[in-house]
Amino acid sequence: MFSLIGGLAADRANRRMILFLTQSISLLVAFVLGILTLIGVIQLWHIYLLSAIQASAMAFDLPARQSLVPNLVPREDLPNASHSNPLPLVWVRLSARH
Repeated sequence: MFSLIGGLAADRANRRMILFLTQSISLLVAFVLGILTLIGVIQLWHIYLLSAIQASAMAFDLPARQSLVPNLVPREDLPNASHSNPLPLVWVRLSARH
C-alpha cells in the first residue's frame, strides 16, 4: 500500500534520513514487542498493530536502501552489487526451520 509513496520519498528525500528513521521505527517496534512479551501482556491486536507499523516502515526502507546502491558502488561492480543486495534475506529464508 505504501510502496509507491516509499519509492517517491526515496527519489525526492534524503535517503540516509529515511533509512535512519525506518531503522529507528524497526528498533522501537522490536523493543515494544519484547517488553510486552516479557511483562506478559501481549495480545493478538498488539502483534497486528506492530506488524502493520513494521510493514509500513519497510515500505519506505527498501526503496531507499535499493536506491543507495548505485551511489555507493563503482559502476563496474554495480551488477554484482545489485544481485547481492537481497542475499541476506535469502540466507535467512534458507536457514529457517520449517
